[in-house]
Amino acid sequence: MKPKDLATHLTICITSVCGLNDRSLKPLFIHDLNDTHALCSTTPWALMGDFNMTRFMEECQGCVGNLNDMDSFNDLNRELALIDVPLEGRSLT
Repeated sequence: MKPKDLATHLTICITSVCGLNDRSLKPLFIHDLNDTHALCSTTPWALMGDFNMTRFMEECQGCVGNLNDMDSFNDLNRELALIDVPLEGRSLT
């Protein structure tokens, strides 16, 4: 990469989330993420954080997984074309 290549202007949208533990509020949380995606639709978007939701039953360590929540979260991932970057070698809470 040449130094002059670093001078390009790039606008990105970064969203950091901390998902709710209250199951009754999860649909609102997903709705808000959809709204945020719409606001960032013309720029690259990075969505990161603790969603307090799991995509697969194998991710539930010491918890009771809810299949409806998993389906909703997987639907969101598909609809928004999110890339799930795996967290490896770290303790999960």
